[in-house]
Amino acid sequence: MEVFISLSGADIEVSDVHCFGNTFGKKYTMHGGYLVVAIDPPYAPAKHSVIEFVVPESIRGKGCGKQLVSRMLQDFPHDIGAQCSSEASCAIFYVNGFRRPSEKSATLNEVIIAMHEDSSVYLKRD
Repeated sequence: MEVFISLSGADIEVSDVHCFGNTFGKKYTMHGGYLVVAIDPPYAPAKHSVIEFVVPESIRGKGCGKQLVSRMLQDFPHDIGAQCSSEASCAIFYVNGFRRPSEKSATLNEVIIAMHEDSSVYLKRD
């Protein structure tokens, strides 16, 4: 039996959260998936950093991650980075304009290869 879950951007909840130390941020939650952005984290190469991005297996491939990132970019369209450790997260951030700072012209395939070589890859949207 196949279960269809309707994922609507209107279902995204946004809340203020404490991230670590004196760092605060925003949490975007939808159907059990969530994304957390730290604002002005110490030692980060961007003003805003995605520090958590989780989509439960039960709803992967249904657009939850894409909608979370899209909603997040309404609040933080520039100077934001994400450390990606899966092909899916690389793809979602890449199609939303995130690039490797050292290789801005790298293709998505090259980004995924780099992620596999190093277990994760840092992507940034200027």
